[in-house]
This record gives sequence, C-alpha cells and structure tokens, in this order.
Amino acid sequence: MKGKNSCRTPYDRPHKMSDKRKLSSDAKVIIQLMKRQPQKPKDLSRSAGIDISSVYRMLRMLVNNGLLKETDKGYALWFYKDFENKMDTYLQHLKNEDTLQFPLEHIAAHVGIPPDNEEFRKVAYRLLSKHDLRVGPRIVMRALGKQTRSERIRETEEFLKWKLEREKGERESARKLEEKVDKVLKKLKEWEWEQVTLSYLANEVHAPPSTIVTLAYRLAGKYDLKVGKKIVRNPKYSVTGFHRIFSEEEGRGKRR
Repeated sequence: MKGKNSCRTPYDRPHKMSDKRKLSSDAKVIIQLMKRQPQKPKDLSRSAGIDISSVYRMLRMLVNNGLLKETDKGYALWFYKDFENKMDTYLQHLKNEDTLQFPLEHIAAHVGIPPDNEEFRKVAYRLLSKHDLRVGPRIVMRALGKQTRSERIRETEEFLKWKLEREKGERESARKLEEKVDKVLKKLKEWEWEQVTLSYLANEVHAPPSTIVTLAYRLAGKYDLKVGKKIVRNPKYSVTGFHRIFSEEEGRGKRR
C-alpha cells in the first residue's frame, strides 16, 4: 500500500481546507474582489484576513501591474465598470429630455448588463425612484403631451422639407462629381492611356478616393480603361501636361 500511495501526484490528493492558508496575500485580495467589488481597503483587510498595512501594499502593487483599478467606492478588478454611475448619468439625460417612461431593457443595453441581473435591477429601481422615472413597455415622453396636433404636423413638414433639400443637394453633388470623373477618363482615353490609379483620379477631381470607387470602375469600362495599382500610359504624353490642361479648363469655366 505504501508503494501505491507514493505514486500519487499532488493533484490526486483530496482538497484540504488547510490549503487556503497557503494562498499569497495578493491572491486573497483578488479572490475577495471576485466575490464583491468594489471594496474599501478596510473591508478587504477584514474579508481576506490580512492586516491593513499588507493590504495597502498589495493594492499598490496590483494597481501598478494593471490588475486592479481604484474607483470612487474602492478598489475593483481591471474589467470592472461602475455601471451605477453610468446608469445615473444616463437616467439624468433621459430626465432632461422629458422622458417619463421606458423599458428596463433600454437602460440594460446602454450599460451593457443583462436586464435579469439581480444587482442591476436593484440599482435600477433605486435610481429610477431618485429621478422620478418609471418602467413600462414603451417609451413615453412629456414633450409629446405638450405639443398640439398642428405643431406636430408643422414640425413633420419642416423635417420632410429639409430632408428633400438635403437629398437634392446630394444628388447634385454626385452628378457634378460623375461629370468630373468622366471628363478626366475621356481625356486619358484621347491620350492613349491604358490604366489609371484611383488616387490619381481622386487628385484630379479633388475628392477622397473612397467616394469615387464605384464611379471610377464604371466609367473606366465605358472608355475601355483599367483602374489598377500603377499608371500605364503612352510615353509621348506627360502627366504634367494633363494637369496643366485640366487646370486651365477649370479656370476658364470659373472666369465665365
């Protein structure tokens, strides 16, 4: 039997309560914070069974190594988020926006905590009472009750008018940009270019490359040109010559 027991590894032996005393002070602090956080140094000293001077020393070391962080309510692990302060700020914002009622899931999504979390619900109802707000199946705002039907209709009409004007301006800008790209590609075709880069086209039409990607590929096919990583052109035409002609044409248009 003695030989059989001697073959056992430390992992085969049953866990003993005395093993708890072998934990280091920093491990005890982390374990207590995993159970409840944040905690003040005095609370950690009492719950971990460590004298207060050792607790302060461990806290400084763990904070410097990025394992802990200090909050208004004490020390917590690095991933802890003080959702109560975040929730309080958000509820104050809703209050300022004349909100009367909203679903609990709405604020749970904002602070990043499941709505069925017991601690979350306890804090949420306490803060809701503080801000005089209530939970319901839908969002209710006081501002809607103050407005008359004619005022809401007028605001809707003004919004739709602004939206139509903005869409009209966007279409006009897109049309002008397409005309510029087409003009550049037509000139390159006349000069027997075979391939052009997206950055070159963007520089010529004074627009970010990301805004002309679709236009460049579509219009390049129209003139049997390719859009690639380098310029392929007839050597008898210089790049600077194209810049000069295009700039002169723009200048004549402005003078008119």
